[in-house]
Amino acid sequence: MSNLSNREIRTIKALAEIIIPQGGPFPLGYNDINLISFFEEFLSRVPVRVKLFLFFNLWIFEYFSWISLLYCTSKDFEKNPAGGKTILKNIFFWLKTPGIFSRMKFAYREKIILKMRGNRYFAIHGIYLLTSIVMLLSFYSDERAMDFIGYSGYKEKENKSEGG
Repeated sequence: MSNLSNREIRTIKALAEIIIPQGGPFPLGYNDINLISFFEEFLSRVPVRVKLFLFFNLWIFEYFSWISLLYCTSKDFEKNPAGGKTILKNIFFWLKTPGIFSRMKFAYREKIILKMRGNRYFAIHGIYLLTSIVMLLSFYSDERAMDFIGYSGYKEKENKSEGG
């Protein structure tokens, strides 16, 4: 039984799709690991304040990330940005973009993450950093990822605990 709500699971998966890429030179991606079970185990170990902060962080991403799109314009998503009536294009772009992070197109979510990464305000940049750290921690704590990057410390710890 999951302690996370459907909204939280949806947000975690949407964030993982952006932060942990699928494909490329690294054979594993966000679909290859069980993020939800890692999050549940991680949340069972941390203090209540940290849990609340992580849930607040997910809530900010899910419902307030559309604010980052205000910094974006329609030119950010066009392949060949042309001059002309950009104000009207921008208004149409903002109206047709959904305000919920997990329901946005991949390009919009990626742009939000990039805008948060480069933001000069500590609070916004901190939300990005915390999310990235937890996502990457969940990814690289998977044994298959550890094997691929050449980390064998977890095997040595298991051998010492078995050998006593």
